[in-house]
Amino acid sequence: MKNKGLLFLTLFLWFYSLFSWNKANAQLDSCDATVPYHFVDLTGQPQGQWISPLHSRQDNCCGTVAPDNCTSFEVILDSNAAALSFDFYSGAVPPGSMFFQIDCGPQLGVGEVICLTGIGPHRITFCKPGNNQNEYIIKSIAKPT
Repeated sequence: MKNKGLLFLTLFLWFYSLFSWNKANAQLDSCDATVPYHFVDLTGQPQGQWISPLHSRQDNCCGTVAPDNCTSFEVILDSNAAALSFDFYSGAVPPGSMFFQIDCGPQLGVGEVICLTGIGPHRITFCKPGNNQNEYIIKSIAKPT
């Protein structure tokens, strides 16, 4: 009888952890369907960069609410990359403190170099009130040689 109880408890904990993990990671894809999305593949470019098309932020990601509007980028890095930076390339730069998030994590300063582990995908979201048009630049920083 004890083995059946142990088996039941093990199965219960496994299912619980499976569903809890999915719920916790559901926020990674938590952008409204109308948020601009761009796929950025920097494979083969450990010191490369990508410039987005000119576009406006729209709707919300990562639990933000109006008046914030967001844009999102799914980034694949080269295996020889160690970090990236996210910044404005053109267009009006909104006033105030500016932050972006990777995988709905802590806020990171726009323009900062951020160390990352693995090629990704890394989901970048940038949210700010307003919806002026901008081009954004994502730069990959290579591992030191």
